Amino acid sequence: MRAYVRVKYGIYLDSSSDEEEKDLVMFTQLCLDERLRIIRQPVLREVQTRIVIKCDRVWHDAKMMNDYFTPGTGYTSRQFKQRLGMREYLFEKLLGKLLAVDPEWKQRPDATGTMGNSPHMKLVAVMKCLCKSMPADIVDDYTRMGATTIYKYLKIFCHTVCMTFGVRYLREPTPEDVHRLLQENADRGFARMLGSVYCMQWPWKNFPVSWQGTYRGKYKESILVLEAVASYDLWFCHAFFEMPGSNNNLNVLAHSPLFDNMLKGVTPPCNYVINGHHYKMGYFLADGIYPKLTTIVQDFHRHWTFPTM
Repeated sequence: MRAYVRVKYGIYLDSSSDEEEKDLVMFTQLCLDERLRIIRQPVLREVQTRIVIKCDRVWHDAKMMNDYFTPGTGYTSRQFKQRLGMREYLFEKLLGKLLAVDPEWKQRPDATGTMGNSPHMKLVAVMKCLCKSMPADIVDDYTRMGATTIYKYLKIFCHTVCMTFGVRYLREPTPEDVHRLLQENADRGFARMLGSVYCMQWPWKNFPVSWQGTYRGKYKESILVLEAVASYDLWFCHAFFEMPGSNNNLNVLAHSPLFDNMLKGVTPPCNYVINGHHYKMGYFLADGIYPKLTTIVQDFHRHWTFPTM
């Protein structure tokens, strides 16, 4: 020990008692300093770097344009509607309106100077999530857009559509609308029909905890019921989206304001004659659960009879 201290620190412990005591104090101080230096020395850690995925947006955008928007080489018009929920002309019309009212839909360079996603790719990703209930990370492998980016444009899309088209489409029908609806339905074989009424149940996965018990249906999950009246071209003239609890179509209809204006006598005129009888109100086509009313007509099923052998 004395030799180790003499070689490493140059301290001689075999001297007189006074000097030896000073040397011991110095030796103790040196040992503490060295220990603190070891403790305070930073520990080498692995540097976490960000994973960079090559999006290759140009190639994927060209592939998407070839699949969806190039006639004769990609999907047919029917497949286009199955995947995106609308025809090509409606898609282009909607995209043109979005580009006109919101600059977020335009193609712009990112922080590195690389051009971002094209407007067509943004709207395709949004429509896939809305029409097919696909998570954003599933759409990412085709559109090469991050999940947070897709959710961002999904929120922008819903807000822009409500603010831009709400004045025209989220309202009750005017006399001109009633005349157009009656004419369209008459051409399809449903004389004087205003539209189809139906209720849809919408499960909500991330429902607020304080409301989950109130809006829980028979399937033990939180559900919102939407009652809607829509025309053949999906123009909604009525939407009722407020009923809590476990409900069916009759419960929702009892609380719905669907016939309030009819009872008040402020609905647009709808006069027609069938089999010599004059009618002043149009009707809605519904399924068998609805009651038999003047303004509700149930669809019919054709029963086939087969000859016996």
